[in-house]
Amino acid sequence: MTFETKDYFVRLHEYSPKNLVLKNPVEKTFGNVTFLQSEIFYKNHKGEECNFYLEGPKQYTFGIQPNYGPNVQKEEDKIPENIKGYQILYSMTGMKTIDEPTQDEFYFMNTLRDIRKQISEKAKTQEVLDILEGTTQMVMRNDPENGVKPVFAHPMKEDPRNKKKKIPDASKPQKLYLKLLTKRNKYSSCVEIDTFFNGPGGRDLNPLDLVEVRGHFIPNIFVKGIYWGSHGNKPYGASLQLKLYEATYTPFQSRPKRRYLEKNKDPIFEETVDNFVNPENDNDNDDEYETKSINPLEKLNQWGNEANEDTKRDSDESEGEEENEEEGVEVPPTPKPKTKLKTKPRTKIMKSRKVKVIKKK
Repeated sequence: MTFETKDYFVRLHEYSPKNLVLKNPVEKTFGNVTFLQSEIFYKNHKGEECNFYLEGPKQYTFGIQPNYGPNVQKEEDKIPENIKGYQILYSMTGMKTIDEPTQDEFYFMNTLRDIRKQISEKAKTQEVLDILEGTTQMVMRNDPENGVKPVFAHPMKEDPRNKKKKIPDASKPQKLYLKLLTKRNKYSSCVEIDTFFNGPGGRDLNPLDLVEVRGHFIPNIFVKGIYWGSHGNKPYGASLQLKLYEATYTPFQSRPKRRYLEKNKDPIFEETVDNFVNPENDNDNDDEYETKSINPLEKLNQWGNEANEDTKRDSDESEGEEENEEEGVEVPPTPKPKTKLKTKPRTKIMKSRKVKVIKKK
């Protein structure tokens, strides 16, 4: 009969060192790789060992970043099929609080420091040293305090005195890389993200939409365990394994944070049919631009009536001329109007024509 392990979520200021439980190293296998791992639990108020989840303070982040592994260096090789996992960069402090962290930042850093310290104390025990082998055993026996990899650290920069050497950049916040919960799709061979992201308004966010999208987030970190073994060319024999279980994420909007120009005070107006097609309203003085809302159907009726009146007036004049010619009355020639230079109107003039308006019943 198996019992399911309970979960325990530790709030930011609720961590107690005496409730932390570190198990002895056990041999694990992942694919073709065999390694040693210790499970980490946290006791609840009943003294039961539970899975350990830890809350972190709200911080700035550059977004989710794909991890291609050390073998992928060229840009053309960075394709979804070569992604090994995803991670997110978590700053332990803000840029303005590097030297004087806030209360939440200070407490969270001390929590992780205490966990690392307890791992070093665990490595000193003869029970653990007997399980470790080779270089890992030697490192943890000689210097257990420094043999555990730091959980967070300053980013590295080039040493101005020796360009081949890198040193910590104390002008930038200390960083913590959190791996996301992932799994590989057996059909597409692509990595899928299982970490939950909750956005503004309580809506769920697609993690792939947050790749390299800056924002603020509050992490819920799953303290998975301790990895015992070599760390490449680094002088470490153990490291704390952390996973991002869920996060409250607020992406930054793509707009300036602060406005410097004055507020636009121009009036709001509507483009009307009358102002667009009627040259009589074409006025060079933009301040006297007539703005009004009209019903298009009423305007069509108005145009139709004007066109009919013009046509009727033209027909009456032509009939009068024909009657005068029959009676022998000389009709004086119609004087031509004097032409005046006019500027070309900016709008197209509509010719008068009969418009048949069909009203819908």
